[in-house]
Amino acid sequence: MTATESSPLLRPAAPNPSWADYFCILPALFLNIFLSSFENTIAASIQTSLGSSFDAGKNIAWVATSYLIVSTAVQPLYGRFSGLFGRTPVFVFALGTFSIGCLACGLSNNLGQLVAARAFCGLGGGGLITISQIIAYDFVPIKNRGIYQATTNSMYGLGGALGASVGGVIADRLGWHYAFYLQIPLCFFSLVFFVTKGRSRLASLGIQRQKTNLKVKDIDILGSILLMACISTLLLGVNLGGNVLPWSHPLIATFFATTLLIALVFIRHEKSFPLPVLPLTFFHGREMLSHLVSNFFCAMGILSIFYLLPTYFQVVLRNSVAQASARLIYPTVSAPIGSIITGALLRTIGKRMTQPLVKFGALILALGTVLNLVMQYESARGRSEIWYAAHISWTNLGMGIFFPASLIHISAKPTLDQGITTSLLFLTRSLGSVFGISISQSILQNVLAKRLIEALPKHAEKVIDMVRNDVDSINRLPAPLQNTVIECYADALRAAFVFCVACGSLSFIAIMFAPSTTDEDEEQNGIQNP
Repeated sequence: MTATESSPLLRPAAPNPSWADYFCILPALFLNIFLSSFENTIAASIQTSLGSSFDAGKNIAWVATSYLIVSTAVQPLYGRFSGLFGRTPVFVFALGTFSIGCLACGLSNNLGQLVAARAFCGLGGGGLITISQIIAYDFVPIKNRGIYQATTNSMYGLGGALGASVGGVIADRLGWHYAFYLQIPLCFFSLVFFVTKGRSRLASLGIQRQKTNLKVKDIDILGSILLMACISTLLLGVNLGGNVLPWSHPLIATFFATTLLIALVFIRHEKSFPLPVLPLTFFHGREMLSHLVSNFFCAMGILSIFYLLPTYFQVVLRNSVAQASARLIYPTVSAPIGSIITGALLRTIGKRMTQPLVKFGALILALGTVLNLVMQYESARGRSEIWYAAHISWTNLGMGIFFPASLIHISAKPTLDQGITTSLLFLTRSLGSVFGISISQSILQNVLAKRLIEALPKHAEKVIDMVRNDVDSINRLPAPLQNTVIECYADALRAAFVFCVACGSLSFIAIMFAPSTTDEDEEQNGIQNP
C-alpha cells in the first residue's frame, strides 16, 4: 500500500494512561514547549546587543530569520520521521541538535558564524513543539486534552515571559553569549528525563513505533529543501535591497528571479508528490483559504512587532537592554491570557462560537497594531509602565484568542484531515513569522538609511553606517546630533509599525471572508458542544 496525502499523522491515544505515565512523560514535553518559546523571546530581547557587539545592526535580522527559515522547512518532516523511526529517536535528535546549536551560537565570534549556528539550531528547534505534541496526543485521552492544551499554553507563556525578562539582564550583566548557554542545561535535563523515564513508559503503552506503510522515499525531503531555498533567496533580495545594495543592483534582480524559478519548481513538485510538505489541495475552498491567509498575516504582524519593540525602547526611549526586554513581558503574558479566555468561552458557549471568536481575536489584534503605531517619540517618554502595557499588549491578546480558536474551528471540520490541517496551519504561521521579521526589519533599515542621509548631509557615510550598525554608538555622539539620529530612528520605526498595521488589517479582512456556519450546519457536520 502506498502512502498518500491522507495518511494520518496522529494515531488514537493509548487507553487509560496512569498518573505515573503522565509524570514520566509530560515534564520533558512541557520543557520542550517552554524552550521553544523561551528561545524566541530571548533572541528578540538581545537583538540590539548582538548588532552592537558585531557592529552589524543593519543585517542583524538574519539572526532570527536563519533560525526560522530552517525550522519552518523541517517542521512538517518531524511528524513523518517520528512515524518511520519511532518517537524517541526523533525526540533525541531534535533536542540534541537544538542544544548543540545553542552551544555554537554562544561560541560564535562574528555575525556569519552566529547566523550559521542559528540555522543549525533551527534544524532541531523546528521539532521541539511538533514531536512533543505528537507524543502527547499518542497517549493523552481526548477527554484530557483540554487540560493538557491549557497547561501547554501556560508553559509556552511562561517560557516567553522568562525569555523576555532575563534576556536583557543576561546581555547587560554577563554578555549575550550566556543567553544561549543558559538553554543547554534545560535541554540536557529534558533529554535525560525523557530517555530515562519517558521512553520506557512509551514502550509499555505501545507507542514507540507506529505501524505505518511509510518509507523514506515517501517523505518530502526535496520539498523542504526547495521551500527553504525559495524563502532564503527571496529574503536575501528583500534584506539586501536598499540596505546593503541599491535596489537597481543586478544581484537583487537575480535573487528575485531565482525565487520565482524555485517557486515554480516547488509548486510542480508538490502537485505530484504523494505526501507534500505543503499540500496545495488544502488551499481550495474559501473557509480553509481564509483561515490560512489570516493566520499568515497575523503571524507576520506579531513577530514584526516583537522584534521592533526592543529597538524602539532602547534607541528611541534610551532604555537599557534589561528595561527593554522586561517590557516584552507585557505582550508575552497577554497571549496565554487570551488563550485562557478562549478556552473558558468555548467551554461555556460551545464550539459553535469558534468562528465569531476567531473574528473577534483578529479584530483585537488589528486594533492593537494601531496602538503600537501611535506611540510617538515625544509622548512615550516618561510614561508609567501601565501606559506601556496598555499600548503593547493588545496584539498578543488578540493572537491568544485568534490562534487557538482558528485551530479548533478548522480541526473540528469532519471533511478535513486533522493532522494535515494542523501541520499546514502551523507551517503557515511559521512562514508568516519569517516574512514578518525580514520585511519589517528591511523597512526599518531602508527608511532609516534614507532619513539619515537627508538629516545628516554634512556628515560622512562612516557616521551613518556607525549608528545603523551599533546603536550604542549613538550615546557617544554630541547632543544635537544624537537627537537627530534618534528622530530618524523614530521615523523609521513608525514606517515599520505601519507595515504591522497593514498585516493586522489584512488578517482581519481575510478572516471576514470565511463563511459563517449556522448552528444547524455544524450539528449536521457533527460538531457538538463540549
